[in-house]
Amino acid sequence: MTTAETAAVHAEIGKTIAQRAQKKNREFIIISRSGSTLRGPLETQTLLDQKVSPPP
Repeated sequence: MTTAETAAVHAEIGKTIAQRAQKKNREFIIISRSGSTLRGPLETQTLLDQKVSPPP
């Protein structure tokens, strides 16, 4: 996978998890070993960036 493809996949994963957790009013933790790849923290940071804000 290219860096852009990896970022897109991880963004979709993070967004989906955050949206489903919000819909079910559940907290969640993602444990990722992605920071140990050659790309560095790209995958982990991309997952973190997808947090969905709670409804007002």
